[in-house]
Amino acid sequence: ENSVLVFRASTSCDGPPAAACCAEGTSWDGAACVVCAAGTYGVGSGAGARCVTCPTDTCVIRGLSSVPSTCSGITGCADPAASIRLCACAVNTVRDAASGVCEVCSSGQARPSDVERALNTLGNYTKWEAEQGVCEVVVERDSRKVMYGVIGGSVVIAAIVGLLVHRQRLAAQADSLWTIRDSEITYDLPAGILGTGTFGVVMQGSYRGTAV
Repeated sequence: ENSVLVFRASTSCDGPPAAACCAEGTSWDGAACVVCAAGTYGVGSGAGARCVTCPTDTCVIRGLSSVPSTCSGITGCADPAASIRLCACAVNTVRDAASGVCEVCSSGQARPSDVERALNTLGNYTKWEAEQGVCEVVVERDSRKVMYGVIGGSVVIAAIVGLLVHRQRLAAQADSLWTIRDSEITYDLPAGILGTGTFGVVMQGSYRGTAV
């Protein structure tokens, strides 16, 4: 003989409407669960479900990943660029991955970078973290070593400049030995012309007492 077993499942909310059966985004009006009206959003479920007025002084609603459609045009940032600049950790602090709160760098570490957060890092904290930097170990520098380095570098530069000037003077003196000044050449009156050519006239004269 064949038989069919039929199982029926039911919950306490399958009966008459009750406040305990209200879902998130609705509230109990005394007779039924009604959807939250525009300008409000739902908080909680069951007997604790209620509709709350949408905030007007914040960019997001705490606890929600997005702004509910019933709060569209009411909750949001009037100046997104100014708002996101506030979403950055101060100097020498860094965002804790677990809590999402800015924590002071560990002892011996620092994060000196103080850059403003831009809109292109919205939703990409990894990009922003790379731009602002992370806490790093502070390497102390010996000021005396830095001073000695500056002095040593200055001496080397001065020596190089002095050498270049000296070489220029020697080159100028060498050139002067092969340079004939017009004042050192004299001509007979009248000057004797030895020949003429396409590029000039060859005349007889004397250079430092020597006939040329």
